[in-house]
Amino acid sequence: MAAAMPSGGYQSPISRPPAPAISHAARNGNRPSGTPRLVRPSTSCGTRRSLADAETSRIRAGQVASTRIQKALRAHGLKNGHAHVLMVLADEGATSQQAMIQELEVDPSVLVATLNDLEQAGLAQRRRDPADRRRRIVEISPRGTQLVADVYASIASVEAELFASLDPNEIGTLHRLLDRIRTATGEQTCDENEGH
Repeated sequence: MAAAMPSGGYQSPISRPPAPAISHAARNGNRPSGTPRLVRPSTSCGTRRSLADAETSRIRAGQVASTRIQKALRAHGLKNGHAHVLMVLADEGATSQQAMIQELEVDPSVLVATLNDLEQAGLAQRRRDPADRRRRIVEISPRGTQLVADVYASIASVEAELFASLDPNEIGTLHRLLDRIRTATGEQTCDENEGH
């Protein structure tokens, strides 16, 4: 999901710092004796504007993608959190509830509420671990597995629409750049996860 916009609208991280007060005489080239000459930043207005426009475009693109994906999930009767849990279960198979809490980094009460919803919908099920009755095992149901496949197909359609103006090489470059960003922020990429 795209990050919430700060109050007061978008604030560019490269916005121009406040200009120092300059007297009328100084503005006309008649600087009083001892008045330091105003040194303007070397970065041109065009460069600052292009960087700000690029950042604004990136944020808008993220918002558009997030909105379309959420719409696709709602079409399947899912919220973001519910879809995420189902996808993890589909990828990893049966796992303990505690392991899911650690993987998703959510409050236990949040996961319990999500699993309650999924279980009531027949998309997942919980059972006691025969080896340790204190542990609860969570697994996706056949119906949940089919729903995840449908969700992935819907997300693929959204991506196809979003990337329609890009050729395969450009899409590959975009994916590699996004992987580099995730790696730089400490998030594992799909390739790294598959290697474990």
